[in-house]
Amino acid sequence: MVQLNGSWGNVERQRLDMAQTAPEASDIVADAMTVSGASVSFSGLDVDDDNDEDEDENKLPPGWIAGAIVTLKAPVNYQVSIEGGFNVLTGDVVSEIAPFSGMPVTLTFNGTDYDLQIATYTPHQDAVPGTGGATAVLRASASPSTYDFTTTSQTFALTWQGIIYTISLVANYGTMSGLLAAINGGLNGSGLIAQDDGGVIRIAEISSPWRGGSISSSFLPASVFGDSPVFTAGAASSAEALR
Repeated sequence: MVQLNGSWGNVERQRLDMAQTAPEASDIVADAMTVSGASVSFSGLDVDDDNDEDEDENKLPPGWIAGAIVTLKAPVNYQVSIEGGFNVLTGDVVSEIAPFSGMPVTLTFNGTDYDLQIATYTPHQDAVPGTGGATAVLRASASPSTYDFTTTSQTFALTWQGIIYTISLVANYGTMSGLLAAINGGLNGSGLIAQDDGGVIRIAEISSPWRGGSISSSFLPASVFGDSPVFTAGAASSAEALR
């Protein structure tokens, strides 16, 4: 969690996609990318197939050769709140920028840059297991019927603890693990995790202490969750265990 000094207006929580506006000669827009060590692979790019009817506008630029320096931009979710007059950003990957008090940072929001300064930084701490209670659960009623959403994309939202988490499935994820990774990307910072439960998707709290309440959604794609997904309310762990 970081607290920011500076003025950047009233900010609502948003989930960004990979779309960027830049010259076609130097920029591409991928549905998804996978990073493994020093290797990066993309999904959703055009292939140079020598078909004159297909302009292949969204393929790897010719300037992307060995030794070239490229910038990769990928979406990540942060929870934004205001506490004690500070703008607070909370997320699972805040530590990647190695934040410290007094560190200058630039926040880009809706195309505008804001020069800010980190007031305080609180590293992630594992929760102390609570006593009793039970996790909230969303469990699919059937296995996913496809892992390929390049032709028919799906976007849905889950509400948990008063916050809406939007998940967009737009690529060919290949396997259950790939699909789960995409869903968990949208749940970043929520305290929820999507897992494989006997071939169906189960979304629940990561660990005790359980917060209580229910996961809710007005729409879930049947191709991912089946026709009758089951929502089970959780029960909060005892207050004594949360001190």
